[in-house]
Amino acid sequence: MDNKQIINPDVLDKYGPALKAILGKLVSAGFSDIQFQIEALTKLGGVVDQDVMVRAAHSIKSCSAQIGGEILSCFALEKEQQYISGELASLTEDLSEFSGMFDNLKREMQGVLLDRGIQ
Repeated sequence: MDNKQIINPDVLDKYGPALKAILGKLVSAGFSDIQFQIEALTKLGGVVDQDVMVRAAHSIKSCSAQIGGEILSCFALEKEQQYISGELASLTEDLSEFSGMFDNLKREMQGVLLDRGIQ
């Protein structure tokens, strides 16, 4: 995850002025899915389920990348690959990391969107 940022605002800027009106909705949709996936991992209650873990990591990876969340996306990619390989014992620690990184992304995103006049 060298040289990765909590959020890369260039990703948002590539959406361009024509999509500025819906950028907030895109970010909100991404955040909703990331939250849903973290909740799916939480509901496992520490019991490993490879299918749920792989799907959640994959979705978190994709959603965070789409909105410029580089650190979270890279972490989720690592976890997706780890889970696919059958290494599932780190679920509890991973859930804490996912949640913390997601909180950081949301906090950082607020400032980035405000800088662009989007609420």
